[in-house]
Amino acid sequence: MKTGEGKTLVATLAASLNALTGKGVHIITVNDYLASRDHASMSPIYSLLGLNTGLIQDDMAKLERKKITMPMMTGTGKTAEVEFEKIYKLSVDEVPTARPTLRKDLPDLVYKDQFLKWNAISKTCNEISSTGQPVLIGTTTIEKSEMLAELLNEYKLSYQLLNAKPENVRRESEIVAQAGNRGAITIATNMAGRGTDIILGGNSIFSLQKELYDILTLSRNYALSKGMNIFQSPLKSQFKCTSQNFLSVLLSLLKDPVFLELSDIGILRALKQNDTNSIPNLSYQRSIKFLIDELKAHYNKNQKQENQIVKNLGGLYIVGTERNDSRRVDNQLRGRCGRQGDPGTSQFFLSLDDNLLRLFGGSKVQTFFQSQMLDDSPLESEFLTRSLDSAQQKVEERAYQQRKNLFDYDEVLNKQRNVVYSERTKILNKESLQKNIIAYGEQLITDLLLEMTVKNYSTKQIISLFENLFDKHFLVNSDTKPIGFQQYLFNEFWLIYQTKINEFKVHGDGFCESMERNVSLLNIDFIWCKHLQEMSLLREAVSWRGYGQRNPLYEYKREALQAFKEQSRVVKRLIINEFLSSSVL
Repeated sequence: MKTGEGKTLVATLAASLNALTGKGVHIITVNDYLASRDHASMSPIYSLLGLNTGLIQDDMAKLERKKITMPMMTGTGKTAEVEFEKIYKLSVDEVPTARPTLRKDLPDLVYKDQFLKWNAISKTCNEISSTGQPVLIGTTTIEKSEMLAELLNEYKLSYQLLNAKPENVRRESEIVAQAGNRGAITIATNMAGRGTDIILGGNSIFSLQKELYDILTLSRNYALSKGMNIFQSPLKSQFKCTSQNFLSVLLSLLKDPVFLELSDIGILRALKQNDTNSIPNLSYQRSIKFLIDELKAHYNKNQKQENQIVKNLGGLYIVGTERNDSRRVDNQLRGRCGRQGDPGTSQFFLSLDDNLLRLFGGSKVQTFFQSQMLDDSPLESEFLTRSLDSAQQKVEERAYQQRKNLFDYDEVLNKQRNVVYSERTKILNKESLQKNIIAYGEQLITDLLLEMTVKNYSTKQIISLFENLFDKHFLVNSDTKPIGFQQYLFNEFWLIYQTKINEFKVHGDGFCESMERNVSLLNIDFIWCKHLQEMSLLREAVSWRGYGQRNPLYEYKREALQAFKEQSRVVKRLIINEFLSSSVL
């Protein structure tokens, strides 16, 4: 489905069918705002189906990567089909739209320089706005959005500026939702407001909440300060909805002591919570819900009229100020208009010194364009469109290779991570780790004997090393054969280990098992953290080996495996050494 065709609502079918089988379902959105909004708006639907819903945001998520295969819906995933399939093993299937798309995607206009381009954009906005058709302008940076705002000031046009500045973030969804108002001009960075439906004629919900907030705060403050009924004042004439039911419920609300104690922020919070609170518990919440329903009837009638007027004007007009590195971002901007069968128009304004054309268009493309532009008029051609598509594909391919390279390196560490986490889980779930400790000890003895035999250590040196390791003096003949000496060390280790178990049993049942578990986990975690630091340094080091005609990824995999094997040996040695040398003070 394309952007704006109702993915959030359609996703309820797939999610509910899977959830009803008893499986958990994750519905993924692009940011925390959309996750919170969808959770609030769609929870009642899932509740009617007998399903529980929860919310996970970035600050709640675990840092470790979890590979979960699940269905997802996006309006712009077709251009990244290869990446989804090769890296994530996910197929991309197109779902036909419920209604025919009426959006007109006009050809791109290319100007000689930035000056001509921005002047053309501001002039176009002035011409379109004069007809009453709403305009949404997508910019790539905050600086460019503010520069365009200054140009629109010269035409004395009113507009809404939406970018990533803190003062605009809180009103992001409201500004974008009202971008469909007749005569509205909205300047936004391309990523701002994604996922918020732009309803032609304006979003009555935001207007309704704003008016009711003004009514409630004004009425409450007037009643508290003047000590009189607001209906006896001239302020009553400012209310748009003056039905008898509305006024009587408002009057009773102003007598509610719980409501009168609310601050302005508390009133705003109560209005916001109305969407999620299907069955209000408090009397003032029920009154607010009734007032909202009364206002809805008034606003819906006007909104339908405005919606039809804006449709007749051609719907929302999208202006792109330059092509982005990714076709997906361009498609997302185009998808702000023509949603769910609405009419709309989109057009991009470009210049020869835009980053995309300058870096990836090539000198031949630049020369061709310059020769075709004899005056200040823009250029349109099929060759132009192909060149832009080719430039975007080059950028996407480069970005894909970077992500794939990152994925390949991370996959090496992820496999090691799974081994370590699996071992930790086994340790946590086992009641006793005696078999593990014995296996670690025997493996340690075998590995050290093999290593010292290869390095031609003398028997005296071998005995000295194991005496330091087990902190015990061994009585063994220097002429003992390696196999006999290995069995002797096994027996000594078992005796030392059993002695330590008996020592800890004095302190109560389960104390020894707790000591084994704590020592094991602490050493595994310590060595794993150290291993991660070493892998980070190794990754930087192997990147230089490409200059020596060696594959950095192969070198990384080879040395990472060696480091992981060494880490395993070190962990076992530390666990044995610390447990046998531990004591209770």
